Amino acid sequence: MDVGVYNGKARVAIALLHRYRALRCRQIGTIHFSLHVAGVRVSFEIERKFLVCGNEWLNLATSHRAIRQAYLNLNGKASVRVRIQDGGATLSIKSRPAELRRLELEYPIPVLEAEALIGLRQGAVIEKVRHLVPWHDLVWEIDVFSGENDGLIIAEIELRHEHQAIDLPSWITTEVTGQAAYYNSYLVQRPFSSWSSEDGAIQRENWRKSNT
Repeated sequence: MDVGVYNGKARVAIALLHRYRALRCRQIGTIHFSLHVAGVRVSFEIERKFLVCGNEWLNLATSHRAIRQAYLNLNGKASVRVRIQDGGATLSIKSRPAELRRLELEYPIPVLEAEALIGLRQGAVIEKVRHLVPWHDLVWEIDVFSGENDGLIIAEIELRHEHQAIDLPSWITTEVTGQAAYYNSYLVQRPFSSWSSEDGAIQRENWRKSNT
């Protein structure tokens, strides 16, 4: 796929985003409030992020999948992500900055096109294995990173609304929701392996405390 084709897809996604806003849709009591327009899913994502300690959670995991993803745009009010997993691929737009509740637009694309788009990325490729861990009435997504982010483990939980109370397992430690350093769009620019430098000292120290 050439750059012109990619730009066409990006324009379609942005146009749908503006159309969604014009409809003044509001979130209802589900994990995602979704609107399907021309085959594209538009939704709000409500998600909290935490650091993880130990490996007790691994015994509770019911499935896992490998993920490769990269970012085509990291500036302005939205990030554009391409992801390959489970033999399929998606192109996603998420509102910025990173926070508890974010607008998300996502639609499937052919894997070959995704591979071509990854070649147009900004920053590094994110490689990780995502484990699904049921806990009470929710399911935790625990990402074990590799490559330049090897050693980093982040747990994510999707909520029905911002004020939903959750029972934290013993292997969940420091909450990092809204801390940009722990989001994938930041890790492609400042990977975990670089956090020993001065600008990443605070983040690495927080991670160290949560894993001792």
